[in-house]
Amino acid sequence: MRNTILLSLLLFLLVGCIKLEFDGNTFYTIKGRIVDSTNRAIPNFQVSIFNSGPGYGGSGGYAVSSVRNTDIEGNFSFAFPACNGGYFLKLQDGYYSRDSTRNPFYPFSYNDKVSIDTSHFQNYYSNLNTIKVYIR
Repeated sequence: MRNTILLSLLLFLLVGCIKLEFDGNTFYTIKGRIVDSTNRAIPNFQVSIFNSGPGYGGSGGYAVSSVRNTDIEGNFSFAFPACNGGYFLKLQDGYYSRDSTRNPFYPFSYNDKVSIDTSHFQNYYSNLNTIKVYIR
């Protein structure tokens, strides 16, 4: 029993010490378009790229890589540094997305965050296409 507790404590400490690290030489680029439930572009809509530490949302924490507003046609684009964790697109407060399963570049969406899967990028670039958002 004592060994189990010590092993659990050791694993917790090791996982808790993993930090988010950035590669200063590698950058990913994404672009996309934000539309409302009637497919109309939403201008000046704020989107942010977040990097999450190893374990996605775990002990590694989050870091904001970039914040942008969409243009008059709802378009956005980002260049952000590679890291040892995951990536997600955070939507403006008060909105959420629920139709991301049709696009392999962002395999799931929950609340106001859209996961970004960099394994589908080509030459460090991806077009997320259209992201439909809804008011909470």
